[in-house]
Amino acid sequence: MGVACARAHTVPSPPPLRAQIEPAGEETLANLEEYAVASALFYTLLETTACETSQRVTAMDNASTNAKDMVDRFKLIYNRARQSKITTELTEIISGAESVQVTGVSD
Repeated sequence: MGVACARAHTVPSPPPLRAQIEPAGEETLANLEEYAVASALFYTLLETTACETSQRVTAMDNASTNAKDMVDRFKLIYNRARQSKITTELTEIISGAESVQVTGVSD
């Protein structure tokens, strides 16, 4: 339930603005046109810079991802080669030990 207000509130209107635009008409229009062109050029330059920066960030992200993938592949290749070398050495040691047992040579 709301309370009705008996008196209407009126807000006085502000006094009219009495502004003079200097310099007059044609020169003001020329200045506004120049400002609009300069603003459009500046916006274009800002957008170009933002796009270039975005492309550089994307390129660096892709390069980092590719480098990590390459490091992972090289680690895998290295570990396979190392494992193969260890397996070969173990096979040689076991073969040597078996040949010693077969021939009956003892220390």
